[in-house]
Amino acid sequence: MTDFTLIKKWKSVVLSIFLLSFCVLESNAQSKIVTGKIVDSKTNETLIGATVQVKGTTTGTATGLNGDFTLKANDGDQLEIKSIGYTTLTTTADFSKTMLIRLEPANTALNEVLVVGYATQRKVDLTGAVSSIKSSDIAALPVGGADQILQGKAAGVAVTQNTGAPGDGINIRIRGIGTINNNNPLYIIDGVPTPNGINQISPNDIESINVLKDASSAAIYGARAANGVVIVTTKRGRSGPPKVNFNAYTGVQTPQHLIKMANTSQYVAAFNTAAVNDGRAQIPANLIAGLPDVNWQKEVLRPSPISNVQLGISGGSDNTTYIVSANYFAQDGLIQNSSYDRLNLRTAIN
Repeated sequence: MTDFTLIKKWKSVVLSIFLLSFCVLESNAQSKIVTGKIVDSKTNETLIGATVQVKGTTTGTATGLNGDFTLKANDGDQLEIKSIGYTTLTTTADFSKTMLIRLEPANTALNEVLVVGYATQRKVDLTGAVSSIKSSDIAALPVGGADQILQGKAAGVAVTQNTGAPGDGINIRIRGIGTINNNNPLYIIDGVPTPNGINQISPNDIESINVLKDASSAAIYGARAANGVVIVTTKRGRSGPPKVNFNAYTGVQTPQHLIKMANTSQYVAAFNTAAVNDGRAQIPANLIAGLPDVNWQKEVLRPSPISNVQLGISGGSDNTTYIVSANYFAQDGLIQNSSYDRLNLRTAIN
């Protein structure tokens, strides 16, 4: 009885080992090694750190310095490839060859081209501190001067108006105040430095504004860029049939948060109370009726209209492009007898 039981147990052990070996062989038969390389579809540059994952599982890997990857997968598995700044791609695992996978750059802000120094650079490749404002952001702003565009639109940039008068210049401070002397940034318009700022440029003529805020971004301009750099790129014509662009707006500016003033009777009552306390003579009652009731804020301040009209035409061929634009801006001041008018005419041929 004992021998029979022992033989039965040995048979069970041998059968278990056989079945386990079969499962391992079957698993090895299904899992294969897939290899590949991931590159940028536009530049053919290898992408380092792109992730490759078997869809629906936790199996995955990342590309090395040469954009290569090696991964275990099964027949029919879908590979999901991701990389920052690129569109996610899903493809079927191919074991017959080394896969060459091309990722398309994503249409996001990371793929935006910025003007930096004497060249352009993609935002995804940029390591410096740069703020960018595009023409689409500018179009909706009812501002008179180009320098007002930066207000509230660029991080780390402080914009203050000197006097509040129509057409008055604006102080722009990048990274705060660094000297007791001139703290103005360096202004570059279409690659040309200008000492006069950008207040006279029509906002409708601007394609983009880039603000270089740190030392590495502005180093190419030397000591002149100690207070930062504001780079303005104006619009250019594009090949194609003539395109007419018209833009206009009008509005009314009103003073806000006015001081609540006392009328004549309230002022006289306060004056007479103070006079009694100080032992001085009060205003006689017969003179109170003849005192004028004037609110000097209403006498000095007024609602002021503001209007802007822009007309432009652009076009060209493959060899030559052109743009012609005219802009008229008019703004009355909140204080009477103050106003500002500006007429801009611009032509560019490339």
